[in-house]
Amino acid sequence: MDKNQELERGIIPAGTRIKLYEGSITLLEDTVVDANQEWINKAIKDQEDYFNGIGCVGNMPTDSRKSSGTIGGSKNTKWML
Repeated sequence: MDKNQELERGIIPAGTRIKLYEGSITLLEDTVVDANQEWINKAIKDQEDYFNGIGCVGNMPTDSRKSSGTIGGSKNTKWML
C-alpha cells in the first residue's frame, strides 16, 4: 500500500450484535473499522436475516430436551433412574 493511499474506513453502528467465537456481544457505541461500509452493511443485514430465519432452508433445529413428548420432555423423569 502506498503511503499516500488512505485505508477505507467504515462504521459498525452501536447496538449491533457481533458473534465472537462461542459468544456474542452488542456494541455500546459506534466502532470505526478498516473496511468498506457497503460490505459492513451487507454483513449486518445477512446476520439479521439469518437470526430471523430469512434465506434458511428447512426447519430450525430444536432442542429435544424441550419437547413435549413422553421421552425426554416429560415432567415425570423417574424412568431416568
